[in-house]
Amino acid sequence: MIVTSKLRLCFAFLIGCSASLSYAQSLDLTGLLNQTESDFNQGIKDGEQLERDAARRAAERSRNNNIRCISVSGDFTCLDCIAEDINISGGPGYIDNTWSSPSICTGYNGLEGSYNYTMRSNFDTVCSGTFQVTSKAQSGVTINVYDTCNLSYVSEY
Repeated sequence: MIVTSKLRLCFAFLIGCSASLSYAQSLDLTGLLNQTESDFNQGIKDGEQLERDAARRAAERSRNNNIRCISVSGDFTCLDCIAEDINISGGPGYIDNTWSSPSICTGYNGLEGSYNYTMRSNFDTVCSGTFQVTSKAQSGVTINVYDTCNLSYVSEY
């Protein structure tokens, strides 16, 4: 109401309004002032909504900054064997097999868990199995496999 009163006084002064205004003119000005106040209040509500949206987006960016990824490499223990191709599946993390060294990034249920691998050697031996990712894995995991396709060990670093 204080805003409306001040607006009425200012508006009346600006247009040279005096006691000679008719009642109908006064109602028109009151309607205009009420509409202006309504627009002003709507602007405040819109601004508050923009602030809430910005805070929500900032929180989402903060959550997205907590994403952690590790690389996965494969190796065979035999002397002349080279792991030429490795694919990862399963687990709670998001897996990206598009690079020569696949990566696992935190998903909705984190990064730690059980994953499946398939590796192919330069001798066209294809081995597959399962490995665990634990909290020890900070930047990567190497899967070592015997030439018989038995898992030798998993190195987390």
